[in-house]
Amino acid sequence: GKVLATLVRRTAVAADVTGAQAVPDLMGVLLQLRPDTITAMASDRCRAVVATAPWKAQPNVSADLLIPAAMLLDAVHWLGDEPITLYGSDMLAGLAGDTYSTTGSLIVAKVFPKNLPDLMPTRVQHPLTFDVAEVVAATKRAVLPIEGGKRQCCGK
Repeated sequence: GKVLATLVRRTAVAADVTGAQAVPDLMGVLLQLRPDTITAMASDRCRAVVATAPWKAQPNVSADLLIPAAMLLDAVHWLGDEPITLYGSDMLAGLAGDTYSTTGSLIVAKVFPKNLPDLMPTRVQHPLTFDVAEVVAATKRAVLPIEGGKRQCCGK
């Protein structure tokens, strides 16, 4: 449970949970299950997160499940550190523990870049050093006000 919960919490922040982008693929976290690893990835066009962890799966299990981020976040919240059983089919995915279970529709991936890890840089040629407080202040200034007093950044 801890491995999946950690991966979901790290990657779901990049998913478009609100649907503001109107691209269903971006509302999910893609879980790539392999016999000895699990990779979670999400993107909302402005940012992308990829995380991989060791995983003990049934032999010869290999699947890609694009699961709504909101469903995954709810499940890991309610399951905490319980052992989690993750199951999926062509159209459904589910997570179950001792005290909670949920099943929902998979997102039919049309544009999600399954090669997202290959697009991420593996080495930084020109590292930057900066003051965190200055970056936070600049980020707050860069967020643009929109209608109704709501703020928007990267489509959110």
